[in-house]
Amino acid sequence: MKVQLVGASVAVAAILLGAGIVTELNEDGQEREQLDAARLEAAIFADPARAAAELNDRLLNHLSSRAELLIVHDRLPMLPTVYGLPRSATWVVNCDALGLWVEFGSGASEGGSGVALYLTNTALTGEQCDTLVPMVGTKLLALTRRE
Repeated sequence: MKVQLVGASVAVAAILLGAGIVTELNEDGQEREQLDAARLEAAIFADPARAAAELNDRLLNHLSSRAELLIVHDRLPMLPTVYGLPRSATWVVNCDALGLWVEFGSGASEGGSGVALYLTNTALTGEQCDTLVPMVGTKLLALTRRE
């Protein structure tokens, strides 16, 4: 089960733009919107303070806790889904050149029964990951802490 925040084509455009491989797409409206979204995403995550605030908003929009459950909301318009996991479920924050995401449960990235929550769709540097991973991890610890 996968949760995606933004379409994969935006991520690809952001990575290609960030790497300087693609500087412009054709004039098709959808591709222009995707290019604009990719540029906006890259700009947000280029500024550490803005990136931290945006990630906090995205986490709060997709995660909550109730009693002993961690609730993950997949807010895709065509198929909104809510996942409930025990607060004790394992999780890991991943960050690399493809972006930042959190895996809950087992084997989400290998097609297992876990849930993956993609929080960015832009290329991130090692320096950005060093800043953002602890912030996301701290927020997740607060959400999963037993009261």
